[in-house]
Amino acid sequence: YVVFSFIFKSSIHNFALYLISGIIMYNFFGETSSEIMASISGNAKLINKVNVPKLLYPLTCAIYGLINLLIAFVPLMFVVLVTDARISWHYLLIPFAVLCTLILAIGIGLILATLMVFFRDTKFLWTFACQILMYATPIFYPIDRIPAHAQVIFYVNPLYHNITFMRTILLGNQVPPL
Repeated sequence: YVVFSFIFKSSIHNFALYLISGIIMYNFFGETSSEIMASISGNAKLINKVNVPKLLYPLTCAIYGLINLLIAFVPLMFVVLVTDARISWHYLLIPFAVLCTLILAIGIGLILATLMVFFRDTKFLWTFACQILMYATPIFYPIDRIPAHAQVIFYVNPLYHNITFMRTILLGNQVPPL
């Protein structure tokens, strides 16, 4: 926050809320998809012994991610109150933004879980891919700092749209466009 607020002089109004909302949504996605990815291969012995639906393991990881997100909303709401952000009825759309990110994390996590059964190095590749994804998603900086011809890369990133959806609700106090 200090680096991008004072040294690089971010032009974003209420940068603290902009930053924490992006970090929380990115961490929710990264943590949930990583946990789901490891859920099948990590519980292989249990899956072979106990006859329960296999989808139960990834879904418990998704619920774990949601619980962590709810805990992360405490400092987010603290920042909302401290920075005098205007609270409006648009905040009722936050669960939809979370649901979209959850569906994305479950989908990618299940694909990665399938790959991880056959290729154990998927875990390490996904960790590296998450680092690239973090910098390819404008979490710390606004997208208008990127040249117009390079912004296409950001627009094909589904995580960018989920985070922008959340930020539009929190900072813009408006309904995000479809």
